[in-house]
Amino acid sequence: MKFLNSLIRKMLAAGILIFIGITVNAQNTDELVAQDEVKADVLVNATDAVSESETLENNFLDLYEVKLRDAKDAKIIMDTKLFSEPTASSESLGSLPQGTIVKSYKMLAREQMWAIKYNGVWGFAPITLLMQVKLRIDVKPSKYDKPPKLKASAKLIYPEAARKMGIEGQVVLLIHIGKDGKVNETKIVKSIPELDDAAIATVKKVKFKPAEYKGKPVSVWVRFPVNFKLQN
Repeated sequence: MKFLNSLIRKMLAAGILIFIGITVNAQNTDELVAQDEVKADVLVNATDAVSESETLENNFLDLYEVKLRDAKDAKIIMDTKLFSEPTASSESLGSLPQGTIVKSYKMLAREQMWAIKYNGVWGFAPITLLMQVKLRIDVKPSKYDKPPKLKASAKLIYPEAARKMGIEGQVVLLIHIGKDGKVNETKIVKSIPELDDAAIATVKKVKFKPAEYKGKPVSVWVRFPVNFKLQN
């Protein structure tokens, strides 16, 4: 399938304890409102533009009738490759080492392959080498005397597929804010598969004034709810 090979190559080129309650209303013009310890307001502008990578993703989903809501965490149990098509003779899109965690979406029984997503790339992995798992979220409690504060704006593109299907709701993340105020790690606590990637991408653009302990900046984990709401 030359079309799919081209699609995947383009996708490759296109290449997230204290608690802070934050809401993102993803509308045509939206606001990221900090609550509890965070007092700053951050404007988030959601555009109707659809990125090339999102268009390619939609083409993949349509071609293989994959539903984003079927996403489940899975672990690779033996070294394998991410294949561009549901056959082991197709082009390799990269390695999947043993222990790698991926998102699995649809089992193709006849081809003995799972449709999966790894590092933003769609492809396939053999059924016999993939095991669905339930991940445990394990973070080290943070010690601080001054919480982090929002200081920069972020831009959100509401996923077109979710917009068309009228999908709204809350994605809850745990985010790790470093001593430099940047978000350097995220974990999903509550998932909406169609909105997860957009939530993570937005959060990673937000900048904070770092938390402090005894006058020095410290890294902390923060609970970060992201609410998506469409305009009527």
